Amino acid sequence: MGVLREERWRLIETEFDPGRMPHHETLFALGNGHIGVRGALEEGPAHQRATFINGFYDSAPISYGESQYGYATEAQTMVEVADGQSLLVRVDGETLGLDPDNLLEQARVLDLQRGMLRRTLRRKLAGGAVIEVVWRRMVSQVRKNVAAFAVQVQADAPVRVEVEATLDAQSRRLRRIVNMIDMYQDREAEDPNAPGVVFKGCETRGGALVVRQSTRRSGLDLACAVREVATPGSDATMTNEEGRVITRRAMDLPAGTPFCLVRYMAYCTSIDAGAEGADLPAAAAAEVTAASDLGFEGLLEEHAAALASFWAQANMEIEGDAAMDFGLRFSLFHLLQSAGTDGRRSMSAKGLGGNGYEGHYFWDTEIFGAPFFIYTKPEIARALLGYRHHTLDRARARARELHFKGALFPWRTIGGAEASAYYPAGTAQYHIDADIAFTIGRYFDATGDLPFLEQGGAEMVFETARFFRDLGSFNPERGGAFCLYCVTGPDEYNALVDNNFYTNLMARNNFHLAARFYREYGKRLAAVIATMGVTAAEAKEWERAAEKMLLAVDAEKGVYKKDDSFLHKPEWPFTSIPPDPDHMPLLRYFHPLELFRYKVIKQTDLLLALAFFGDRFDAAMKKRCYDYYSPYITGDSSLSACGQSLIASEVGDAEAAYRFFRVTARMDLDDIHMNAKDGVHIAAMGGTWMAVVLGFAGLRVTDGVLGFRPRLPKEWTRLAFPVCFQGRRLRIALDRSGTTYELLEGAALTIRHGEESVRLDPGARPVRKTN
Repeated sequence: MGVLREERWRLIETEFDPGRMPHHETLFALGNGHIGVRGALEEGPAHQRATFINGFYDSAPISYGESQYGYATEAQTMVEVADGQSLLVRVDGETLGLDPDNLLEQARVLDLQRGMLRRTLRRKLAGGAVIEVVWRRMVSQVRKNVAAFAVQVQADAPVRVEVEATLDAQSRRLRRIVNMIDMYQDREAEDPNAPGVVFKGCETRGGALVVRQSTRRSGLDLACAVREVATPGSDATMTNEEGRVITRRAMDLPAGTPFCLVRYMAYCTSIDAGAEGADLPAAAAAEVTAASDLGFEGLLEEHAAALASFWAQANMEIEGDAAMDFGLRFSLFHLLQSAGTDGRRSMSAKGLGGNGYEGHYFWDTEIFGAPFFIYTKPEIARALLGYRHHTLDRARARARELHFKGALFPWRTIGGAEASAYYPAGTAQYHIDADIAFTIGRYFDATGDLPFLEQGGAEMVFETARFFRDLGSFNPERGGAFCLYCVTGPDEYNALVDNNFYTNLMARNNFHLAARFYREYGKRLAAVIATMGVTAAEAKEWERAAEKMLLAVDAEKGVYKKDDSFLHKPEWPFTSIPPDPDHMPLLRYFHPLELFRYKVIKQTDLLLALAFFGDRFDAAMKKRCYDYYSPYITGDSSLSACGQSLIASEVGDAEAAYRFFRVTARMDLDDIHMNAKDGVHIAAMGGTWMAVVLGFAGLRVTDGVLGFRPRLPKEWTRLAFPVCFQGRRLRIALDRSGTTYELLEGAALTIRHGEESVRLDPGARPVRKTN
């Protein structure tokens, strides 16, 4: 929506451009992991004026022309709920908006430090008076059910002011994106079975207006309570048009006297913890009353304090590169806004500022989003993993449906059931199980959280190991190697292949982790082991499968095989079908079977696996794989640039590492993939942190020891970031000559700087090492 300017903590919009409105509604969205509010203008127009509740979804039957056993049956979509961000102002009968005539000033500022959106409009009216309107909004990081919207009007002459506040809770069906191609082509289709919400009624509870909504098919309920406070007080009239509730106030305002209206909102749903059998309208009314009693400034004060605590644990600084510094901080802000924190909801691939990908949770959460939280706010990482345990029984049922042991987590979901209608790039991505186990292992190594293992972590690792043992088999024709057949790795342009390297390596890690938990923590996990019936023989079988896992090498090329067939495929006919911007992404222009025939890679998978386990592979092998496979990567996926930056750092290609980092760090700010209108790219945002901390700083945990291999990009003069590890908090700072390590909190800790051991003591001076 116009010209943007970036300051260290602020994103500022100073001009109105309708063509950029959809993109900017995403950029200026606010959320708290529970509520998400798109950044639409208060008085309109809007591309999508919407509010979302994380995990609040409706379902619809998936229609197949030719269905088969085991296909996913129910689509799930995060639905729009009651939205209250519309606050229209009229002065002397003139509706204030962004008409350029007599517009003196307009600015919208997203304050990352305080987590607030502020918009200012100054206009000269036809009668000569100058009017100033300031809108502010926040979604509380302290009160997860609460959002607040405020408008203040002031003039330099006496005026007649009218404020119209709309609560839109009408019944609606979504205009659903019907397939992957339409997602890129921005086509939507009317569907009589489309998911949506139904307005169930409106009532007054304890001085608050409460509207009730229910989903059409999924059986979820919601109550939204609203309370408005006007200063000075004024009478209000209200109309209700089947869930579209409008309150209107009018007053004569003396010159220089401000009028302020604050709208407090609270959302309670049937998926909230403790909501079973609860009186949702009463709960929402109580929440909104407590918020209004505190007042907007009080809410903002506690909210800003929570943000200050977050930034103290998470803020990173890049000196010498302002665009990357802001891109990084913007990414961290949206990660916080998008992550569920109650163990009942996760993190949508497009955040809470849009319902792209229908609001689904993917591997993006564990592989790209969780690492940031593991090393900064581990309690949030624990909650994200807790969501997977909350849905474990659904994963067990899915495995049984497909005649496997253990548990098979869904490729895309909200409620826990598989919602992908395209099994070659959905259900066949079995690596989701290993991704979850990998993240559990990473979380445990960083925290030592044994209670988490007892309360679900080990259970998930055991069940996913059981799944992979049942999925694979020992092949005597390949020397008894353990093989995984008919799988799809992260690269969706090579689907249904045998022995995908990424899947095999991650499954091997899953086996090792399960055996390790049984071996090293068996006594502590005795109850879990007994309940699940895990035996020493089963743990030994996991170890045997891990040791025999096929990671095939092509002797002629000297590289790992991406899968059993990739190296034998013909080259993509670049000369006749150029992969230029007019033909990207390729899936828009070519049938999957055509893509599957050639050496073409949508996103990193083998190289991503090598980056994750870099210390376990020979440097020369990693470089050969990097050199061979990189030219085939199209980068069609927004996830790809992060992985490419990571592996480039791993093999010492500093120029490429920085180039791909720039892409992932600016993915949404610059709308690189031209679909930010549907929400941010959470994987790219988490990948921004990964590229810096795991890539440039070289963070690794090896045998329980935290280590770093710093590589400061030449474009930067300094990089500083915090790390939480095993109950300690550290601050690491890199510059051109060396790296400084400081223990901020916790007991003494020995880390590694390259191959050198470094001891950090409480209260001691920072330790300086040469890079």
